[in-house]
Amino acid sequence: MISAQNVPLTNGQQVRGGSCNGVPMGRIIGSNKMPSAKFVSPKNGDTIQANTAFTIRMAISNMVTGNFVNPTSNYYSAPQQVDGSGTVIGHSHVTVELLSSLDQTTVTDPQKFAFFKGLNNAAQGGVLTADVTAGLPAGPYRMCSINSAANHQPVLVAVAQRGSVDDCVYIQVGNANGGNGGNGNAGGGQGGGNSNNGGNNQNNGGNNQNNGGNNQNNGGNNQNNGGNNQNNGGNNQNNGGNNQNNGGNNSNNGGNKGGNFQTFAGALGGAAPSVTAGGKGFLINGDSFINKNGALQRSCDIQKNACADAANSSGNKAPLTVAACETQAQQCSAAIS
Repeated sequence: MISAQNVPLTNGQQVRGGSCNGVPMGRIIGSNKMPSAKFVSPKNGDTIQANTAFTIRMAISNMVTGNFVNPTSNYYSAPQQVDGSGTVIGHSHVTVELLSSLDQTTVTDPQKFAFFKGLNNAAQGGVLTADVTAGLPAGPYRMCSINSAANHQPVLVAVAQRGSVDDCVYIQVGNANGGNGGNGNAGGGQGGGNSNNGGNNQNNGGNNQNNGGNNQNNGGNNQNNGGNNQNNGGNNQNNGGNNQNNGGNNSNNGGNKGGNFQTFAGALGGAAPSVTAGGKGFLINGDSFINKNGALQRSCDIQKNACADAANSSGNKAPLTVAACETQAQQCSAAIS
């Protein structure tokens, strides 16, 4: 069925072109029960190591956490609900976006993110956690929460004039000067100066955009990018017409261009969805990621959600249990390389 605006009615799926939803908003949260979140670590302004596992910790209040429905079949399909005390029943998410600089003033593209994870477990001591098992490439990032009701709609509160129910912080991954460092010295003299780029390519991480038109300075040093192409992730768009500089390094994509990078074979509750190389990065279910590891982690998370939903629907009986789904998710994350 098509609505008056020529979009389909919401059907529980994430309709990428938009849809018309006839579901009532449900129970609106009272002003004294509005959720609030604050990142504990990393904190605003923190610098963390590049390509190194870390854990995001976020304090949250006024939410009965750990409640979510299958996002592939029940998305936006039921009204917001609260418990007996008027506290919203829901869950949170964390999303991390690569910036050009920490003082970037241009708007970001929500379709591109370096890391995303649904925080589907109940908070422990008022704190939710997300493991970034593959770390992040070097660069400046914005990290934000997305607090949602159980059916994934943003939490709905009683008043317009209020503080934010979500939190955002800005962090630096790796050396803030790393990407610009040797490049300035290389200038037009990439001859002997290329040695300055040396092993520092890892500092360029997601910051290839800072190199502007200087990709030609990499000259014959493409070999130094070695296995680090995965860190460049979706940033190929920043190379403009300079894709020829990647030379033979397409081999680092493992020949999987257009194929599936997700090699985890566990299939309890269903297989992890495919991760493919797109024109501007890595794609999973139509979402774009700037690096392969972030996309692979999202694939693991989607599998975990579907597995847990199937376990709950079937009575949480062995072998299909929520605990088994959690174990499989850990194995999937561990397989990311």
